[in-house]
Amino acid sequence: MGDLLFGTTLLASFLGGVVALLAPCCVSVMLPAYLATGFRRRTGILAATLIFAAGVATVIVSIGLGATVLVALISGHHLLVFSIGGAAMALGGLALLAGWKPQLPMIAGRAPTGHGFGSVYGLGVFSGAASSCCAPVLDDQSYGLSATLADPRGTRRALKLRGCGTGCFYTPLTWRKGTSHLTLTASAGEEWAGGRAGLAITWPARPDAALLRETVAAMKRAPRLTLHELVTSNTTLGLGDLKQLPITGKEFLAAEPYGSGTAPVITRLPDDIGHRRLALAYPAEHTQLDLTLDETGRIFHETLTAPNHLVTRTFVHPETGEEGHEH
Repeated sequence: MGDLLFGTTLLASFLGGVVALLAPCCVSVMLPAYLATGFRRRTGILAATLIFAAGVATVIVSIGLGATVLVALISGHHLLVFSIGGAAMALGGLALLAGWKPQLPMIAGRAPTGHGFGSVYGLGVFSGAASSCCAPVLDDQSYGLSATLADPRGTRRALKLRGCGTGCFYTPLTWRKGTSHLTLTASAGEEWAGGRAGLAITWPARPDAALLRETVAAMKRAPRLTLHELVTSNTTLGLGDLKQLPITGKEFLAAEPYGSGTAPVITRLPDDIGHRRLALAYPAEHTQLDLTLDETGRIFHETLTAPNHLVTRTFVHPETGEEGHEH
């Protein structure tokens, strides 16, 4: 699953770059410069193309990384930044109405000339600078997140979150012993619905590798069951279609990351109405699972979260001694 999601991300990034380069301010500058450089000679076209691309990337990638750092710095101060920006625009508009005529600085320069690979790289840098308006197209949409924490004593307070990249937030926090309740409210522009989620967090953590091994053994003994699965990839398009699959416990485990009975992070969660619960994490794949178990250790509910995907599964096991019917 991790390879599939990573491959999808690379494809989306590639297509986003193609769309950005088709912007008029990009293609109208880069294409003539590339044709004039790459096809100046009959040999070395591939080398000239790669060097020209490296020159363009020097400018565009630098702008993209700088934008990412800037977003990370201001993501936790949206109101202040928007207020200052709005006030500056209003003052600028009033000044223009009053007759102010600003003189914008113009940088004198010309495209590099020459016939060597150095001039090809220089022309790539010049083209990247001239068409830098396409760099914001490559930037991802902004995300917003607010958090409220209720500690085991019942005291509620808002957390001050800091940005650490696109869709990444953190805050220094000292957990009190017991179960705290964290409420998160997310927003992500017009393309994603966002929403609110509540988490119960128990501290200190309780590693329980033995319970995962017990769960895997119990699922392997399950001869057959009915799996109800709901995969949500974009909430603006709905929650997805519910699928019902007849499957055995061994067949299900064969496709699961914890099918071997191990996981990088295994934590026991507070019981839910007498049912034991496990949290599993795979940091390298950015994947987390929440398992709810019945009295025999079999899974009857699973929630899996991965980049851009939420998978909810409910397991219906046949009653003991029942052979020909499922519920």
